Amino acid sequence: MLGIHIRTKLVVATLLMVLLGVMFVPGALAKPQLEWLPHNVSIEVEPGRETTLVVTVSSSKEIDNGQLSVSPELADYIVIEPTVLNLRKHQTQDVTLTISGNEAMPGDVLEGFLEVQSAKKAKPRDTEDHWNEDYDRWESNHYKRRKEDDRDDRASKKSDKNSLLAISISILEPTVTLGDVRVSYELPENWKRSPFDLADGTFSDAVYSPESWERIQGGSLATAPDIVLSIIPNPANQSIIEFQNSDGWYGSYDSTTFMMVDGRASLILDDRSDGLPSNPTVIALIDDGYQIISVGFGWQSADSYDEFLDSLVIENVGESQ
Repeated sequence: MLGIHIRTKLVVATLLMVLLGVMFVPGALAKPQLEWLPHNVSIEVEPGRETTLVVTVSSSKEIDNGQLSVSPELADYIVIEPTVLNLRKHQTQDVTLTISGNEAMPGDVLEGFLEVQSAKKAKPRDTEDHWNEDYDRWESNHYKRRKEDDRDDRASKKSDKNSLLAISISILEPTVTLGDVRVSYELPENWKRSPFDLADGTFSDAVYSPESWERIQGGSLATAPDIVLSIIPNPANQSIIEFQNSDGWYGSYDSTTFMMVDGRASLILDDRSDGLPSNPTVIALIDDGYQIISVGFGWQSADSYDEFLDSLVIENVGESQ
């Protein structure tokens, strides 16, 4: 009889713990409703560039140690600050999003969301030896149910438009701008772009093939860009012939030919036939009045220079405004 009595107490205790556990799982409580301003984000960014945006969030209930995160589709493109959210009821909090297009290709549209997940609460423990075995069995099953509830909870959040900030990122063609001149180009598939602005007022883009980019990521300091596009100030409004003759470097190339690039007179300086070719091996000098657009091609990319030049779109921003 004593054994039956003890087993009955254990069963009752276990059932009580299960009931309490079901009552206090996170999904059983009302969730706070979040309001984001703006209500959604639609932004454009170029490969190799980043932009910063501040959004504001408020909550219908207090949030303690909420975890801010973006959906997996956007994880490589957005950095969040802060990542932990503590809010009183109806208090507002600014959240800074740093958005980059480094790993994307022009034409990509990346869509996902920003959410706040509740911090996990500590799991209860009972130390009485006489029912540890039954409790451990309940605990194992209960934790499985809680994980399932958490997954269901996250799924329900995705359908709750008031709690999620929808984000759409459009990846643009890369551009280089100086003064009134803006140059955009088609980035070859899987190539990477790294913009830089020099102290002498030259604005440039370095473009790397997949092989060169892999060496750069591996720590190589000797890997040169495959293509460099620069806008060079030309305050004297020199012609491209005068510009070429003003720098002895340009005169060292084996051949010079004329061509039109996006409606502008251009010189192609080509050193591919030289036993010790210059670097860049091919240079295009494009006349745009008070700016000269220079596009240099390394040995590996020199044979396809005409394809890249065909993709250039040169605009006078001042005239379009």
